[in-house]
Amino acid sequence: DEININLVRDKKMIFDVCVVGRIEERKNQLNIIEAIKHLDIKAVFIGALNENNKKYTSIFMDEIRHSSKLTYAGPVRKLEVQNYYLQSKVHVSASWFEVLSLVDIEAYSAGCNVVVSKNGGSSEFIGAHAYVCEPGNIKDIQMKIQSAIKSYLPEDNILDKKFPSWKEVTKMLMLY
Repeated sequence: DEININLVRDKKMIFDVCVVGRIEERKNQLNIIEAIKHLDIKAVFIGALNENNKKYTSIFMDEIRHSSKLTYAGPVRKLEVQNYYLQSKVHVSASWFEVLSLVDIEAYSAGCNVVVSKNGGSSEFIGAHAYVCEPGNIKDIQMKIQSAIKSYLPEDNILDKKFPSWKEVTKMLMLY
C-alpha cells in the first residue's frame, strides 16, 4: 500500500501530537500522557485497547476522560491513521520494546517529527531526524516532545515527498 498523496495537511494542525499503537503497558501511553499533562498541547491516541491489559486500559481511559487536551480515536483504518499523521506535528512512540516501529516510519514519511524510544531501532532507520527518549523518564519524554514540536517545519509537506511502497521499504530494511 502506498500513502494516498491526495491527502493534505490542514493549516490549523488539529493535533500537536499523535500516538499510534495498541493501548497497553508495553506501548507506554500513560507515561506519554504524564509528559503531555504539563504542556500546552493537544494529543490524539489511536489504537485498540488491549483486552488482556484491562487495568492499564482502564487507567488510560480515565486519563482521556478527564483531560480536554487528550483525545482517544480508538482503532481506525489505515487511511484514517494517515489523516491523523497529516493533522499532527509530532508522532510519539515511547515503547518499552520495539524492533523497528512501522508507525514511526509512516509518521515520519507523512511529515511528522518523531519521538522514538531508545528501546528500538527506529532512530537508526530515521537517523538524526528522530528525537530519542528514555521511556521510563517522563521529563525526558516531555523534553523530546517539546523539541520535536519546536523544530517542526510545516514545509515538510507530504506533497513534496515521494513515498515508498511497503515492498520498497522492505527492500531498504533488508539492505540495512
